[in-house]
Amino acid sequence: MPLNNDKKIFYILIAILLVSAGLRFYSIHFGEPFRYHPDEVKLLSTAGRLLQSKFVDSDAYFAYGVYPVFFTLLLAVLIGVFIIMNILTGRFASFDDARILYENNPFPFLAVGRYFVAFLGICTVYVMYRLLKRMYNKTVAILGAALLAVNFVHVRNSHFSTVDVPATFFTLLGLYFCALIIEKPRLRYYLFAAVFIGWAFATKFSLFFLALPFIYAHFCASYTEKSFVTRLLSKNFWIGSVTGVVAFVLACPIIFLNFEKTWGGIMRTKNFESAGKIGSGGALLSYWTGQQSEGFGVFYPNSIPHTFGVLLTLIAVLGIFYLWIRHRKQDILLLAFFIPSYIMFEGMAYRAMRHILPLIPVILAAVAVFLGRLFIIFGSKKRKYIIVVTMLALLGSSVARTTFYLYYLGQPDPRSQALEWCLEHIPESSSVAVESFPPFLPGYNGNEVKGSTRYNIFEMNLLQKDSRLSSKLVKTIAQDSINYYIMDGFTRHVFDWEQTYRRYPEIIKDRQKFFQWLNSHSRIVAEFKPANDKIQPFIRIYRIMF
Repeated sequence: MPLNNDKKIFYILIAILLVSAGLRFYSIHFGEPFRYHPDEVKLLSTAGRLLQSKFVDSDAYFAYGVYPVFFTLLLAVLIGVFIIMNILTGRFASFDDARILYENNPFPFLAVGRYFVAFLGICTVYVMYRLLKRMYNKTVAILGAALLAVNFVHVRNSHFSTVDVPATFFTLLGLYFCALIIEKPRLRYYLFAAVFIGWAFATKFSLFFLALPFIYAHFCASYTEKSFVTRLLSKNFWIGSVTGVVAFVLACPIIFLNFEKTWGGIMRTKNFESAGKIGSGGALLSYWTGQQSEGFGVFYPNSIPHTFGVLLTLIAVLGIFYLWIRHRKQDILLLAFFIPSYIMFEGMAYRAMRHILPLIPVILAAVAVFLGRLFIIFGSKKRKYIIVVTMLALLGSSVARTTFYLYYLGQPDPRSQALEWCLEHIPESSSVAVESFPPFLPGYNGNEVKGSTRYNIFEMNLLQKDSRLSSKLVKTIAQDSINYYIMDGFTRHVFDWEQTYRRYPEIIKDRQKFFQWLNSHSRIVAEFKPANDKIQPFIRIYRIMF
C-alpha cells in the first residue's frame, strides 16, 4: 500500500496519534486513590523528598540504591509546577496545604507523572514515524507508527509513572539524530544525538549500548574524506561525545555526588539481576518462547508472544532476520543497538518485558520493513489484499488485547474493597500479618510499613529466598499475638510459576508447609475476588485461632 499523497498520510498519522492517545489515557487513573504499582511508590517518594529539600538532600539521590535519577528529577519539577499552578488558581492555599495533601493523599501528584508519561508515549509514536520515514519510506513509517501506537507493552507502560516509556522516548530520539548523522554529518545532529543518548542512559542504565549507533553513524556518515584516522579525529565526533557525557552527568548527578556509592549500587544491581527473584528467569530466548515467569498485575503478561500474539511474533522474527541479511546502513544502525542490548537482557536472571521496552520499537520497525517489502514484491492485487488484511488483523488484535487489559486494570481493585472491610470489621490495635501485595492499611505504604495508630502490621516477606521460613513465621504469629492474616493472590501466584518449582523446590515445600498451617489454625472471615486474577489480586482475610 504505497502512500504518495501527503494529505492522506497526514490524516492517517493524525488518526494513529488519536488512537494512541485514547489507549494511553484509558484507565490511567487505575487504583485511585492508592498506588498499586510498586515502582511508582519509590519514584514519587524520592521526587517528593527532593522537592521538599530543594534538591540538596544528597541521600535522596540514593534513596533506592542506584536508580537513575533523571526521571525522578523531571517528576519533581513537574510536581513543583503542579503545586504552583494550584496555588495560583486557588486550589491550594499555600505550600503547606500541598505538603499535607502529598502526605495524606499523594495520588494527584502521582497522576501528574502518569499524564506526563502518557504524553511521552504519544510523542514516541510520532518520533517512530519520523525515524522510519527518514530511514525507509512513508509506508514503512505509517505502519511502524501504527504498530507502536497499539502495542500492548508500550501502551501498558504509558499508564505508569515510571522510567521505561521516557527511556524509550529518548532512545528513539537518539536513533533519529544518528540517522541524520549518516545522511548529513552536521555538528548539530551530533549534539542532539549525544544529548538524547545521554538522557536515555540517565533514565535507564541498561541503555549504554546506544553509544554503538552513535559511533556507527559517525563512521558511516557521508563525508568526502574517507580516511579512518581523519574520521576518528573528527571535531564533530569528539564534541558530540563530550556533550553526551556532560548531558548524562547533569541529568544523573549521582556519579558526581558520590562515585564510590554509585559504583557500589551498580554492582549490587548487577548481582541482583544475575540472581533474579523467586520464580523469575527463563531458558534461552525465553522472551520469544514465553518460557519465563508470566508476571501479574502491572507486569502481566510477560513475554513477546503473550503481548504481541503468535502471528506478530513470527513476523517480528522474520523481520529482524531480514534486516540482518539485507544489512543496509539504516538496518545496521538499528541492529547495532538491538542485538547487544538483547544479548545483555538475555543474560539477566530477572526477565521482565519492561526491561526490553526500548527494544520494542526496533522490533516493530523490523515488522514494518518486512511487511512493506512483501507488499512491493507481491505484484498481484490478490496477494496485496492478503498483506493488507494481515496488517489490519495485527493492528486489530493488538487493540483488542490492550483494551481488554486496560478495562480490567481500571475495575475496582479487591485491595481497595478489602481495606474498607478491614476498617469496619478489624478492631483498632489488632495485629495484622500481610503478604507482599496487601490492601494499604493505615501504616502500610506500598513495600514498607510506617508508624500506624490503628493496627500493628507485620510483613511476612514470603518472597524472600529463605527455605526455612515457615517455622519463623509461625513463631512470629504466636509471639506477637497476630489476630488477622491477609493473603493476596499476587504473592500466591508466584508460587504457582513453573520457574519457581524448577529453581526453588525447597522454598515451595517450605511455603506449602506454612500455608497448610495457616489453613488449619485460622478461619476465613472475608474474600474479595477480582474480575481477572492475573491483573488484580484475590484477597482473603483470615482470623487466626490460637
